[in-house]
Amino acid sequence: MRKIILIFCWFWAAWLWGQSGEVASKCAPLLRLGETGEVFAVVVSDATAFEQQLSAIAPQARVLHRYAPAGAMVLRCPPEIFWKRVLPLPEVHFADRGQLTGQPERAVPGHDLSVDDIRAVHVQHPTLDGRGTVVSIKEWRFDSTDVDLRGRVLLSGLSAPQTTVHATLMATLAAGAGNSDSRGRGVARGAQVLSSSFLGLLPDTDEEYEAWNVGVQNHAYGTDIENYYGAGALAYDVSAQRHPGLLHVFSAGNLGEAAAPGGTYQGLSGWANLTGQYKMAKNALVVGATDTTGQVQSFSGRGPAYDGRVKPDMVAYGPNGTSEAAALVSGAAAIVRQCLQEQRGLLPTSDAVRAVLLAACDELGTPGPDFVSGFGSLNLRRAVSAAQRHPLWQGALAQGEQVDYTFDVVVGAHELRAVLCWNDPPAAPLAPFARVNDLDAVLIGPAGQVWLPWVLQPYPNADSLRRPAQRGTDTLNTVELISLKTPPPGSYTLRVSARAVANGLQPFTVAVHLDTAGRFAWKTPLTGERAVRAGELTLRWHHTRPETHGALSWRRLPDGPWVPLADSISLNTGRWSWRLPDMTTAAQVRMSIDQGEWLSDTFLIAPALRLSVDVNCPDSLLVHWNTAAPDAQYRLWGLGARYLEALLLTTDTALVLSKTLFPQSRFAVSALLNAAETPPSAAPDIAEQGADCYLNAFWAVLDETRGSITLTLALGSLYGVERVFWEKKYLDGWLAWHEQAAEGLLLQAEDSPMQPGKHTYRVRVRMSNGTWLTSDEVSVYYAGATGAHVYPNPALPAQVITVLAAADQLPAQWQLFDAMGRLVALHAVEDELAEMRLPHLPPGLYAWRLLTKGQQVTCSTLIVRP
Repeated sequence: MRKIILIFCWFWAAWLWGQSGEVASKCAPLLRLGETGEVFAVVVSDATAFEQQLSAIAPQARVLHRYAPAGAMVLRCPPEIFWKRVLPLPEVHFADRGQLTGQPERAVPGHDLSVDDIRAVHVQHPTLDGRGTVVSIKEWRFDSTDVDLRGRVLLSGLSAPQTTVHATLMATLAAGAGNSDSRGRGVARGAQVLSSSFLGLLPDTDEEYEAWNVGVQNHAYGTDIENYYGAGALAYDVSAQRHPGLLHVFSAGNLGEAAAPGGTYQGLSGWANLTGQYKMAKNALVVGATDTTGQVQSFSGRGPAYDGRVKPDMVAYGPNGTSEAAALVSGAAAIVRQCLQEQRGLLPTSDAVRAVLLAACDELGTPGPDFVSGFGSLNLRRAVSAAQRHPLWQGALAQGEQVDYTFDVVVGAHELRAVLCWNDPPAAPLAPFARVNDLDAVLIGPAGQVWLPWVLQPYPNADSLRRPAQRGTDTLNTVELISLKTPPPGSYTLRVSARAVANGLQPFTVAVHLDTAGRFAWKTPLTGERAVRAGELTLRWHHTRPETHGALSWRRLPDGPWVPLADSISLNTGRWSWRLPDMTTAAQVRMSIDQGEWLSDTFLIAPALRLSVDVNCPDSLLVHWNTAAPDAQYRLWGLGARYLEALLLTTDTALVLSKTLFPQSRFAVSALLNAAETPPSAAPDIAEQGADCYLNAFWAVLDETRGSITLTLALGSLYGVERVFWEKKYLDGWLAWHEQAAEGLLLQAEDSPMQPGKHTYRVRVRMSNGTWLTSDEVSVYYAGATGAHVYPNPALPAQVITVLAAADQLPAQWQLFDAMGRLVALHAVEDELAEMRLPHLPPGLYAWRLLTKGQQVTCSTLIVRP
């Protein structure tokens, strides 16, 4: 077989190069080498005329996908007919291998919105939530019934046929409301979301973008490393030109250590490895990934673009893949669009959104851009500031024209970042350089000083690509950055000139971000911080002070003394990991620098709250939760039309709720103490908790430290209940080991000591009329210090299951695989009892495993029944 393939490729190459040079020059590099199948991508001069010719000369061919404004098509055609009849047509300007789908660039739960200063915007600007923007998730279909997207999903005929966990994660990272769990909140919970199929890897039609008013489209997938300007790049550049308010956001890919197989940077490991030629588009944002420390991940795709342009454009937090980073930037773009529209009354064009996001980036390493992090790391707090109140201009220039914009820099400025950005006309396929129109930016200081943009050395040598940016004239990029540290005060002029504009006017945007010296601001903790007692909390801050070290301390509120945490901590690290005390208390942290001190928001250290539905009667509910502190209050939340809504305050830890007064399908609870409040707990779906009206809420909790099991019985009513008998199953049958009077709706009994293995219990209730009620059986699996257990097992498709893990193995990750070894579900296990909803899986046998710190702890199987 291998000989046949080699002979085929040899004959194909010989045939191709036997044709005219014009025909060969139409082909993408891998197509020239004979890497093909029956699917091809082409760019044609007239889509309608080409399709008419195609039906005449190749009736076997079928156009699968098209973006007519760019003349880009994906078609299926027998190879010999494509090469002999289709490729030579004069209407065909470019041909490539066709790819029907991309590979989702993986993501898993566990994101942290403090890394990119996103949560600060949620707390300080709660009305900035991306409202008014439609975010399209272009890949497989996301779960439109996901409660975190409630009330904001636009249902269309654009979605792909397959629903995936990855697509749902992208939608929730960009725009999730955090209804199911506050830890699952995304960036822009006010945005609407739309699912769009990525089959064919071309843009949606103009009519579809207009009909659904799409403002941001997220592309979290990749193909091969392709270093050329192909059909996809051209099509997306045309799309951005025809829809000025539409921003395309691409993940950079997860092949950051690989080498390009072709092009100028062929064979250079760790460079020029973006996954897909469509990511060579000029008018999109390509996003790489950082870790929790702000460092670029080794797997994150690197630049430069095929022609030496800066790529990726920026980076954002992506602990497990660049998909996560792209989704966060898509959500951030929705919030920037809202700022531009509401605060400035501007049409939020994509070049304006890009300019603001890039001007506000945190610089990583040396001044200026680089081919690893692009123009810097996402900082949404700074982007909001730039969009709302910092200098920003939009204009348009013809060939040879220039325009000056003047702004003032006050005394005490720390940094100035000015970005010029424009949406460039598309280049021709396989163009050696993609840029068509060339604008230049120059910054002129108060005393006539001149600063040019930062430029990089794109020479195909690793040492050259690592070289820090230098100031100079940029003739490659459609984004230019000029930045200054400690700019002198006075009046500045930003001059934009049109070095080369092919036709008409070239619109552009200039955005400036100014940072003030001497500042210190907490990124975490903030109001409503999740601070679980005895857990870890990463303190984060931003500063522009000259000092290098500070002293960190904390105190209990309302009047506790300050307790040192670190006497001398490096301010430039921007973070410090704190093992929280094992107590429930309102708290603050303080950074002392020289003679000044900066206090954080007040936050509440408390146990993680877990709300349970104990009794579910036709007219009422009984819910309860664990205690935060003896003197704590609790706020009950209910799911409204879109978000959780506050319902009532109580000091109780159990409530009977009338369904007439409280018709909500989900409830959550938060704890309040000394004016501090935890975020809401997870909000379980009432209908899926298995609670019955009178007797069926019966559960057992394992206490591994004490070697005991605490059994809890929830009764719907005490009326007619005479005696309760607690029974345990032995080899020879059931034995009542404890009995008691029913003195409350919640009854408990403790069984100890424990032996490893299965322990099965039930409760029998004797009624005053002589009848007996028997509960369902409940089993506890004690797996030892390194064990885990999953139940129910068997389970139904889409059922909520529980993962029980030993406390000393937390946090952990639970993974589920099908019979082919493909990952079909995963879940972060942060509590001993972790609930998750299975995907809509076909019946069969599945394998699961539990990982702690990347190492497998245990594994077993799960049966999914019809």
